[in-house]
Amino acid sequence: MKSYVLSFALAFCFQLTTVFGQSVAEDVSSYVNQLNQISTLTTVQKQEISTLRTKYEKDLLALGSVDLDKKNQLLILFLQKRENILEREQRVAINAKEITEKETEELKSILSLDNNQFNVIHTDFSNFNTLLMNAKQAYAINSQEYLEVSTMIADRKFETINANCTVQQQNHFKAHKDIYRKSISSFMTKYIYYNQDTKLVSR
Repeated sequence: MKSYVLSFALAFCFQLTTVFGQSVAEDVSSYVNQLNQISTLTTVQKQEISTLRTKYEKDLLALGSVDLDKKNQLLILFLQKRENILEREQRVAINAKEITEKETEELKSILSLDNNQFNVIHTDFSNFNTLLMNAKQAYAINSQEYLEVSTMIADRKFETINANCTVQQQNHFKAHKDIYRKSISSFMTKYIYYNQDTKLVSR
């Protein structure tokens, strides 16, 4: 059976980290295990997410095309339903992981970071994204309160990049900052905010 693999370019948690030809059941089991490693799931949650993920994968297979818009719609619907199964702390942990993996993968594609640089940035971003997702649970995403938190965190992230990169890397990042910013903004809008309107600004 053909596997549909969504890369980290979309998001860590959406990815089917599978071998070509792996069955839907194996894909789903792998996916649920990944979630459980990020934030421990109850037996009921595992069952509910397995059922939901199975439907999502079968719907993808049924498309039988490369219609990215339809695939994105299915993914967003899946994520919205997944959110209803998870508890607040789990949503925070999983979303923070998804954002961090997306951001750091994008940075790796732009900058030649050594292991120490990458690890420091990854840790800082993970902490910042945990704060951001806690704010998402506390405030409406189009509220002034959430805007202030997201703006502060965006500034902190760019400070972290500058603090841990050489001058040459900083200049290289500045030249690609708009591309990076647009990519992350698009990711957040689709897969974290589910295409809801927000007041988020690009820093």
